[in-house]
Order: sequence, then C-alpha cells, then structure tokens
Amino acid sequence: MKSLETLILNLSTKFINLQHQDFNEAVEDALSDLGQFLGLDRAFVFLISSDGKTISNTHEWCGAGISSLREGEQNLPVNFHDWVIRQLQSFECIKIEKLSDLPEAAASLKKTLQEEEVKSTLILPLSAENRLIGLIGFDSIRKEQEWPGSFIRLLQLMANIITNALQAYQLKITNRYLQEESQAFADNEVLTHNAKLLGVIRKLYQVASTDATVLILGESGTGKELLARALHRGSKRKDEALIKVNCAALPSNLIESELFGHEKGAFTGAIGSRIGRFELAHQGTLFLDEIGELPLDLQAKLLRAIQEGELERIGSAKTIKVDVRIVAATNRNLEKMVVDGRFREDLYFRLNVFPILNPPLRERKDDIPLLAAHFTKKYAKEFGRHNLKISQKALDKLNGYHWPGNVRELQNIIERAVIVSEGNYLNLNDWLPKSSVRQQSFRPFEDHVKHYLIEVLRHTNWKISGKGSAAEILNLNPKTLESKMKKLGIAKPLLK
Repeated sequence: MKSLETLILNLSTKFINLQHQDFNEAVEDALSDLGQFLGLDRAFVFLISSDGKTISNTHEWCGAGISSLREGEQNLPVNFHDWVIRQLQSFECIKIEKLSDLPEAAASLKKTLQEEEVKSTLILPLSAENRLIGLIGFDSIRKEQEWPGSFIRLLQLMANIITNALQAYQLKITNRYLQEESQAFADNEVLTHNAKLLGVIRKLYQVASTDATVLILGESGTGKELLARALHRGSKRKDEALIKVNCAALPSNLIESELFGHEKGAFTGAIGSRIGRFELAHQGTLFLDEIGELPLDLQAKLLRAIQEGELERIGSAKTIKVDVRIVAATNRNLEKMVVDGRFREDLYFRLNVFPILNPPLRERKDDIPLLAAHFTKKYAKEFGRHNLKISQKALDKLNGYHWPGNVRELQNIIERAVIVSEGNYLNLNDWLPKSSVRQQSFRPFEDHVKHYLIEVLRHTNWKISGKGSAAEILNLNPKTLESKMKKLGIAKPLLK
C-alpha cells in the first residue's frame, strides 16, 4: 500500500508543477501509471460538457490488446446510465468486484460491461464546488478484481488531484486569451457626439439582448471592435467571455486550429491537445474580426459551427456542441466577394442577419475634438506630460484632414505628437499629412450596371426568364440579359 501512496504522491507533484507539461498528456500518463501498477486493463476519464447535457471520454489508457472506449459514440447523453449518474451525483463511488453485485436498477450498466467483457470496475466521481463534472474509472477485463477501501481512498485522492489540475488548466487556457483582451477592455468606451454614430449605437443595443448574429461593416480603423465589445456588454452573455479571432492576423494553416482546436499528434508540432476559441466562447460571444480574410476552405466548417452549433477539433472525430453568439466584422465588400467566388453565399447570408455600418471619421468630424482630447490625455499621462493641451489651430488642422485611416490614424498621430511636443501645446507639424484634399474616386458605369443586375438576379433567386424573372423586371429579352451577364462576368454562385 505504501507503494501506491508513493506513486500518487509523485503524480501529485507532477500535477502541481505543470507549467511546462501538457495537462492532457499528464492525465493520460497518470492513468497509465495507475493502471499498470494496479495490474488493470483500462483506466479512463469522462467529463461532462459545460451545459451539463453530454458526457464524453476525454482521457484513456488501455493495456495491450484491450479495445478503447473511444471506438463507440463519442458524446453520450449525461444520463446514459441513470443509476451510475445518480450514484456519482451523491458523490458515491461505484465498486463492482463481480457483475452479479450490480442491483436491478443498474441493468443497462451491466449490459454494457458484459458487452465490453469487463469483469470488475471501479468508478469515482470528479466533483468541483459540489457539482459533478465527470468521472474516473478503472476496468479489469482478464480477472475479477477486489477494491479494498484503502485503495479507493487513495484513488479518490488522485481523482481530487486531477479535478484541481483540470480547473487550473481550463482557467489558464481561458486567461491566456482573456489577458490578450484585458487592455482593450480598459479603453472600450465609444466616444461620440455624432448623430449618425449615436443611431448606430441605438441599433446595437436593440439587437444586443437577442442572440442574433451581427455583421459590423466599416472601413479599417473605424472602431468596429469597440462596437463588438459594446454589443457583448449589453447582451445576456455579458458575464461570459468575449473571445476575439483576427482572421487576417493568423497564417491560413493556423486559423483552423485557432478556431476549432486540435488533438495531440493531429499535425506536425501538435505536441498536445488544444482548446479552440469556439469552445472558449461557449455560452459567450465570439468576435470574428476581418471575416473577409477567412480562407474559402474554412468557410464551410465555420458555417456548420454557426448553423449547427457543432465542431470537431483537428485530428478528432468527436463532435463537440457549442453555444456561441457570433459577431463578425469586415472592411471588405462581402457581396462582391460572393460574386467573385471568394466568399460563400450561404455563409454571407448566415452572417448578415443584422448588419451595422460604422461610419468613417470623415462623416463624424464633430467627434474629432472629443477624440483628440481623449487621446491627448491618455498619452500625456502615459508619457508624463500632464499639462499638454490642444490649441484651436491644431484642432483646425485635424478637422481639415480627410482621415483615410479613421480613428486609428487619429490615435497614432496624437500619440506621436505627444512624444515629440515641447511646451504646453500639442505639436502636429511633423506628423499630420500635408494634404487634406480628398481624392474622390468614381466607379465605372459598367460597375453600377453589374451591381444592379446582381441585385435583381438575387431578388428573383437567379431566375432569368419566365414570369417573375429578372428579364421581366428589367424589361429585357432573356437572351439579351444572358449576353449582358456574360459580358460583365456575372454567374450564379455555386454552393461549395
């Protein structure tokens, strides 16, 4: 018995010092050590999903020639064996030395054990804050096994160690993402006096209380992320996480893993399992920034995750249920991307449930003094320039500029000016671009025609001829319409 105590003490030390060891690998190593030491055939951990509806085999060790429990259904209803769950919810262990020990109420468990050719089993609850979160079990297949009380007490200690490590691991993973967001939360108020932007914010709070998908449109630098944060704060999910994915900032070969996670060994360099951001955002909000940059081959998988609330990690066939509210943002023209075959039409319609257009800074110039004062105060405090002010001449310069980079450009210019300014007033001479003349660009006439034809064709579900067709609406011969479509490169998008 002393040797088992020593083994569990050693395993406990490993779990306490997990900074450089993957949690999932540590659990499976512990199951292997315990199973082999006790002369058993299989050891396993099942965890209950965060919504309490399903339970799945997350970690396992099998002896030589022993089949894996993962070969069956991956996500089981949490009450798949009512008697087992009732026992575990009472924080009682299930000790089966021979199958004849099982009561009639455990008939379904007995049938499963017979099918698995299990002769003895021990199942212990994993619990946290008086709530059942899973179980750890040990099977003997080759012979009947006795489970002395002293064994059970030590194995329950191991169950508690795994539970504590699991909670710490999940917290660590979540915090790694939340820490990336913490500074952004500190400065996330939308500053405005502008009627147009105030109208946008009113729409934002109207939709916030629902679970509707929101698509925030606007030029780069307008503050689309701030609107996403305001939306989350006003929603019923505000106490859960807001998880951000910048689809433009990640290499295409890493985005899938970032979104959906991966299992150990799924690809070169996958030395451990990883939770994806969809799972981290469960019951919260997932903000998909720069959604127009998402590779086409990932759009189908994203569509399924949004539409069905289901995903699989890379390298796993196990389906994971998620409850996530989607907010997406882009500075791209997604309609044009659909026409060009670079964005799925079905995904576009799924995202475009409630579109919100964030106006550029040139359309809300009455906010420039407010924003300039805010950024000056922020950076003056940061750089120890507490008496720095903005002159009316500086404000006139700011108002005279076109701001192609919007609020982000204004913020950067103010930051640079604060750094170099001497005296009590902000010096913009070296940083504000000389030209404030807006270069107006006009679309060619054929682009307008093409856009209009596509709108009509979508309205008719791409029906070209006959009653209610695009040709009828446009008062064109169907052949003429087909000729114009060919000339302008218009084709019905194919669902991939």
